[in-house]
Amino acid sequence: MALAFAVPHASQTPVLQRRDVKASKPVTAVSGHSQALLAASTSAVALAACSRRRERLAKASISKTQRRAFFDFGSQPTKKTVVITGASSGLGLAAARELAKSGEWRVIMACRDFIKAETIAKENDFPKDSYLVLHLDLAANSSVRQFVSSFRALNIPLDALVCNAAVYFPNAHKEGAFFPGLFPGGGPRWSADGHELSFATNYLGHFLLCNLLLEDLKKSSVKPARCIILGTVTASINDKEVGGMIPPVADIGRLEGMEEGMKAPVTMIDNGRFNGAKAYKDSKVCDVMLMRELHKRYHASSGVCFSSLYPGCIADTALFREHYPVFRFLFPILQKGVTNAYVSEEEAGKRLAKVVADDNYAQSGVYFSWGGESGTGGAGGADAIENVDASADRFLQYGSFRTLKESEIGGDAGDDERCKRQGGLYSGGVLLNTGTLPVGDGFELYYEEHGSRDGLPVVFLHGGPGAGCSRQMAKLFDPEKYRVVLFDQRGCGKSTREGSTTAAEQLENNTTWHHVDDLEALRTHLEIDRWVVTGGSWGSCLALAYASKFQDRVLGIVLRAVFLFRSEELDYFCGPGLGASSLAPFEWKRFAGWLPEGETFRSGRDVAAAFRRAALGEDKSMKPAEALAKWRAWENKLFALRESDPELPPPAEAGVCLLDADPPEKPWSEPGKFNIQALLTLHYVAERGFLPDGFELLDSAPLFNFPLKLIHGRCDCICPVSNAKDLAAAVGSSAELLLTDAGHSQWDAENVDAFVKATDQVAQDCLVSC
Repeated sequence: MALAFAVPHASQTPVLQRRDVKASKPVTAVSGHSQALLAASTSAVALAACSRRRERLAKASISKTQRRAFFDFGSQPTKKTVVITGASSGLGLAAARELAKSGEWRVIMACRDFIKAETIAKENDFPKDSYLVLHLDLAANSSVRQFVSSFRALNIPLDALVCNAAVYFPNAHKEGAFFPGLFPGGGPRWSADGHELSFATNYLGHFLLCNLLLEDLKKSSVKPARCIILGTVTASINDKEVGGMIPPVADIGRLEGMEEGMKAPVTMIDNGRFNGAKAYKDSKVCDVMLMRELHKRYHASSGVCFSSLYPGCIADTALFREHYPVFRFLFPILQKGVTNAYVSEEEAGKRLAKVVADDNYAQSGVYFSWGGESGTGGAGGADAIENVDASADRFLQYGSFRTLKESEIGGDAGDDERCKRQGGLYSGGVLLNTGTLPVGDGFELYYEEHGSRDGLPVVFLHGGPGAGCSRQMAKLFDPEKYRVVLFDQRGCGKSTREGSTTAAEQLENNTTWHHVDDLEALRTHLEIDRWVVTGGSWGSCLALAYASKFQDRVLGIVLRAVFLFRSEELDYFCGPGLGASSLAPFEWKRFAGWLPEGETFRSGRDVAAAFRRAALGEDKSMKPAEALAKWRAWENKLFALRESDPELPPPAEAGVCLLDADPPEKPWSEPGKFNIQALLTLHYVAERGFLPDGFELLDSAPLFNFPLKLIHGRCDCICPVSNAKDLAAAVGSSAELLLTDAGHSQWDAENVDAFVKATDQVAQDCLVSC
């Protein structure tokens, strides 16, 4: 079964549907308002009465707030409008204060206790024409609808929506209160509509709010309008943050509880035993899933940017008010003095405000993470912009995001092999071995082996260049049949040069052919005679280069998102003209508009070379971190695009390369991990992958005498589908090409399914002795 994402009409409550894939018939699991609350749940009755009282108060005061809004807001037509839920305290308040005092934004503070919010706003000296408080109780669907009605009555635009409000009951799973009077203890609490309160407030209310206000965001004159849904450490993809693994770890299973309707006796999204702390984490994981689904469905057609963020660990937030006193005392000390992950509410608010207002963060389908970073974060927070292509797999390192992909994967319900693989991915098997291998030039390769010691050897080549591997990639292979080798290529991940102090040092002796020799050295070190070579994007290019030099060591190849490093591909990717720049002209202007006037360039290599000079500090017209942030933003935009069968542009005429700029005043300090990836990528693009003049990877393809399976998304806007078609044609009958309806990502559902089926087929076809 798969969960169907049902968008409610304005007159309906959210509908979560369970879909029988064979019959393709939706079965309603939750619909309409609850007609009666649980007889035994007196707390729910009290909550409902309280909610109705707050709504009556809100309605009674709305005419006054409307009048103030028309006079104060209406006199500021150039200001942009943002709605922030939960803006009366904590992160929401800090972000609201930052935006309200900027002079550029008017803030709608959507709060359950609107009287408290009004008082707080005055105490924080919000300019009176920069904010408005409206009542919103996310735990009651009727309140969400009333809020939307009240907002629309103001007749003001909506330019950004921030879904921030959350509740957290870490001790609610206890049978009784450990410290009577300090914690409620007990079991689950229920919303006015009869849903578990964490789920109702943190996820379901925001689900409804996003869908109801989507039409308002579409009408915004600000391009792009933004919808931002707060994540948590559970969903952080920053490797420096380990908080997501603190028990209880989020795990939403296969959404069994959601399919059952999330009403008593169902208390958890995975339909497991109730745990208040886990209920919070699970709900936040669903929030990030919501963001990604909204992006997939509506970004291309509406232009609205949907994103999520984790602003860092606010260890002294009021969100922990129901936790044990000893936890509230020790947790900030731990985060400040040991993990160095602490961030103040004020700084976190600035980070959230950046995602709302800063052009560098106008990216859709992206998770911004400051996990494990205290202070302001590198480059003023620029390092938090994660490259989705590079780090999408890191979303999946935690069990929760494995389920995210499972819930998106289609196929026949009766496919026993898919059920064995739990919706597309294998378990990854056991970790057999880890190690390092010196390969010269100061580099040591970090590698891991997974699966079966006696299995068919296979190596997975990650993308980038510079993206690095993760253990999630082992899940693409049957652990009972394969001996899976993963490694970080030189210059990235755990394979960087020892003792390097500048970014340029990672580029020295770092070419495609160095990687080819590293790969062969690793095969020899692991005492593997022949192996299956797999990879995607840049990894596909490296696989083909390896096969051209060491064909007799290759049993077969499985590639996703074929990339051949032809000049026309680079012109399409980052050159002006009829390529990707024509698919996203607004983002292209932001990306390349900084290039000095009077200098001409015609090729993608010219553009990459200009960015490389800036990134290395050789062009002081732009800061290195800013140049790399722009490069990552352009990659992220193309990653998020869905354009059917994008075409390569015609060959460009020879142009004049960009001129060298003045030398830097100061050298660039050691870059962060994701800056390394961006630097390596633009370095390779500028050098056309270090392929010799006149040499093309397709030249050796007709000589391949092993099976070659190609998976390519028709909507891939980074590597056009013509790449795969050209490779298949060059190889001939031994090549099998499967086109999916996906984009570039390895973790798009259709790509996962096709890739795993291809590796399963190769395992059946290859007979070797190791």
